Amino acid sequence: EAYLKAKGVGLSLPLDQFDVSFLPNEEPQLLATRPDPAEARNWRLLALDLPSDYAGALAVAGSAWKLKRWKWDPGLVLGSGGEKGTYPQN
Repeated sequence: EAYLKAKGVGLSLPLDQFDVSFLPNEEPQLLATRPDPAEARNWRLLALDLPSDYAGALAVAGSAWKLKRWKWDPGLVLGSGGEKGTYPQN
């Protein structure tokens, strides 16, 4: 699904046009793409480390990038005036 979304084609690309490996304890891989077999080498797939009730993966074309992650604090919200870093008023 991440590969289809990253390409911007959704399910208009038939599922038999690519092969993905998504096994536990292994990084996901785009194994093959059809009709252009070389395209698979241009993509990187990453499983996202999410809480157990969520699943997610990231698909990115190219190699000149680095994933950065931040921990989100759900208690930190925009204030009534739109200021960042304020908490809701009770």
